[in-house]
Amino acid sequence: MFQTQRTPLAAGVLFAAFLLTLAGRASRAQSIPACPPPQVGAELRDIPSLYATNGLLSTTFTVELKRQCVPVFASQTWSSVAMNLRTYVYSNSAGQVGWGFPGPTLHLRKPSSPYAMGDSLAILLVNNLPPEVNSTTTPCDSACPTGTVCPTDPSQLPNPNTSCPGDPLCCCWVDRSQTAPNCFHGDNTTNLHFHGTHVSPQPPQDYVLLELRPNQTTTDPAPPPAHDHGIVAYGQYQYKVDPLLFTQSEGTFWYHPHKHGSVSVQLANGMPGALLIEGPFDDWLRAFYQNNLKEKLLVLQQVQEKTNLYGQGQGAPALLVNGQASPVITMAPGEVQRWRFLNATLQASAQVSLYFPAQAAARQIAMDGIQFAPENYRRQPLFSPSNPSAFQISPGNRADFLVQAPTIAGTFPLSYEVFGNLGELAPQTVRQSGLGGGGGARPPLVTLVVQAPAKGATQTVATGLPTPAQWPPLPSYLSDIGDNEIQARESLLFSMTAGAGNPTTKFLINGKQFSSSCDDVTTKLGTAEEWTVSNSSGPQHPFHIHTNPFQLLRNGSTTYTAPWVWMDTIALPVGTPQTQSVLLRQRYTDFTGGYVLHCHFLGHEDRGMMFGVQTVCPQDPSSYGKARPGGAPECVSGNFIPAMPICPSITTAAAGSK
Repeated sequence: MFQTQRTPLAAGVLFAAFLLTLAGRASRAQSIPACPPPQVGAELRDIPSLYATNGLLSTTFTVELKRQCVPVFASQTWSSVAMNLRTYVYSNSAGQVGWGFPGPTLHLRKPSSPYAMGDSLAILLVNNLPPEVNSTTTPCDSACPTGTVCPTDPSQLPNPNTSCPGDPLCCCWVDRSQTAPNCFHGDNTTNLHFHGTHVSPQPPQDYVLLELRPNQTTTDPAPPPAHDHGIVAYGQYQYKVDPLLFTQSEGTFWYHPHKHGSVSVQLANGMPGALLIEGPFDDWLRAFYQNNLKEKLLVLQQVQEKTNLYGQGQGAPALLVNGQASPVITMAPGEVQRWRFLNATLQASAQVSLYFPAQAAARQIAMDGIQFAPENYRRQPLFSPSNPSAFQISPGNRADFLVQAPTIAGTFPLSYEVFGNLGELAPQTVRQSGLGGGGGARPPLVTLVVQAPAKGATQTVATGLPTPAQWPPLPSYLSDIGDNEIQARESLLFSMTAGAGNPTTKFLINGKQFSSSCDDVTTKLGTAEEWTVSNSSGPQHPFHIHTNPFQLLRNGSTTYTAPWVWMDTIALPVGTPQTQSVLLRQRYTDFTGGYVLHCHFLGHEDRGMMFGVQTVCPQDPSSYGKARPGGAPECVSGNFIPAMPICPSITTAAAGSK
């Protein structure tokens, strides 16, 4: 059955079927080793893909627990471990069922002109996870592994300042010292976020305030106060994104769960997937290379059964690429390919510097799903000034490159190192040391193998790199945000009450944790603002905001010149008070409604490092305009709906102000 499938889905379905076999074995006989050794150094696999038909990509994601085999790197050795992981179960157009990590790649098309409409997306999200019996009686109950018995006497807990991480009972402090909604909780409650997309944040579109609880026969008696910011549903929820607008950039995006309190554990289980949106820029690239340009999607993940732990002997999981251990990409001498990197991880141990082989040529062409202007294609501003082969990518970031292989045959590793603080599981700074529990040299992320085509082969490959003069200009909706557009300035400060390894730490923005009953930032549709986002703590928290991308004007002591790069996630620098901030500009276009900004170290977001944000109608700041398809104006008579209350500001030196 699978041999007749010729699309990229075939490899993924076979992989999922292989995992299904392992799952069956594991469930029948736990004493039998469930997982064969991982195939280290295999060719990079294609991830299963789902495509739109007649302008609509419609599918069902059923969230279930599946026993899967995960490559693990420890003591300088790869092995494979069976884990019970939350995953999306889905079907392709032929009715073949698949699951696994990462999730299937979704393919959409944006319109090529301002007055046309692109594809729409419909996902029926079904929650078949086990019921959460403690969701109301114990709202903060997910920091410890199942079976942990926490002492009721605090004097019997480890000293959080000296013994954590390390002692297995450190997790008890997390449950004890946090309060809902800013704690680890609701592991089996889920939702969806379409990261980086410029679509409506209102339900049922990119709506991250949904709490989709398991399909249980008896519901909780009433949603607790923590849920007054969103919708609580049981069993299933229909997401439906309106047809994409012309102002949606084409590029590399992704989807993942975003239920506050359980985002980190669900991403750690491998639930993210890529969302690729095509448009005129892709058409230009294909035409330039006469349809010979191959693409490689590289999804970076750290997969583990249980996160949120302050456990003993916990090492940071190894970085996997498309679920594989150190895969290989084979190219012909001098061949050019498009590589799309997606950092679908959740913690600081995946805040990495990528080192492209010095013999290859790598040119960045897009950041966070938005193409470069010709000037930025020429000057390559995001590569390291001290090492033109080094590129930093944080959890949540995406980066696209044209990679030209060396002209000589050989094997060329793409290595990496962590550039920040490892966070909860291992708070020390790590450079040039292994991420597995045993230390030692870490394996390459990917290995580039350059070999001549087989004798007699007539394969045609893409060659040569475009010049800046050939590069297409940006569309008008991506023009620079000028001084004359700025109508307000915002200051945000990311901070922690103690070190990342202290389990009692609270994670704050402007001295506050996320509030479910009000929004901390209110902007007006059709305006632009300038933000200074600062960081007073050790980790380089990745700042991310939904719905609208931003332009980066300054990063620490580095000031950029226009045209500025568009992004939606940026690692906040550390250093002196004068250099530990970034300067951003953002437009609020097309959509009103409530969304969020947060740290993309998702354990920090789960514990409160998140703000509610809303864009309101300029003529009535107490209202949104109900979302209307086709880009129709929202803020019109008869279409107003109530906005969220505005949170009271904190009067401290740490608080930001407009």
